[in-house]
Amino acid sequence: MTWTEALDEFATYLRLERSLSPNTVAAYVHDASLLARHREDRPPLAITPDDVSEFLRHLCALGLGARSQARILSGIRAFFRFLLIE
Repeated sequence: MTWTEALDEFATYLRLERSLSPNTVAAYVHDASLLARHREDRPPLAITPDDVSEFLRHLCALGLGARSQARILSGIRAFFRFLLIE
């Protein structure tokens, strides 16, 4: 599964299965797409916990605050939970 396919299916899942608002869906997909851009060399199912940790270090180096990092991590967590049930 490619990042594009996974993100599209994730958005559909959030809208239809979880009945989330359009703004929440957009935020979660945006968060997951940040990781996708950072690790576009690997498909989503090949991402490891080390990849996510490295991504969080990257966000910290960019100067993102702890709350922003936590919100992004929440979206990424939701994305990988979705992949597990797919």
